[in-house]
Amino acid sequence: MVGKTLELDREGAVKVIASESTARLGRTQVDIRALKQWVASKLGSSSLLRRVVASEPDRIPAEELVGKVWTWLAILEEDLEA
Repeated sequence: MVGKTLELDREGAVKVIASESTARLGRTQVDIRALKQWVASKLGSSSLLRRVVASEPDRIPAEELVGKVWTWLAILEEDLEA
């Protein structure tokens, strides 16, 4: 991310991701609806990350979320460079 940063406010992604999780069938599901809303409010309609996150289900297993976060960060970096 050359010369560009995305500042996370008090309602930022880390807080949102950790805010709501429930156990379902022995696997922790994370509710990412607040994250989806945050991304939609912070990124423009041309953002690839915005479209990718919006396409995710509202609840995803915590194990999957960990893997997706690294991919989402790479996409965000590309968005900010564009």
